Amino acid sequence: MSVSAATIDSIRLPVAKSRGKRFADFFTRVFGCWHLQMGRPMTWAGETYRACLDCGARRRFDPESWLMYGPYYF
Repeated sequence: MSVSAATIDSIRLPVAKSRGKRFADFFTRVFGCWHLQMGRPMTWAGETYRACLDCGARRRFDPESWLMYGPYYF
């Protein structure tokens, strides 16, 4: 079994990333997520929120004023 697993690992090829993607990944690791890509407002159990599409953090959302408020939470 270990022979077949070694063979499968040797077949995998590295995926080339663009320079911009590597730069963005570096900044995310160093400074954390900036929550720039937020999803649509969602309502669950009477609470409306928007979630970051990159890290999944949520932030409360007021559907009346269409503004987010409060801290981010996971």
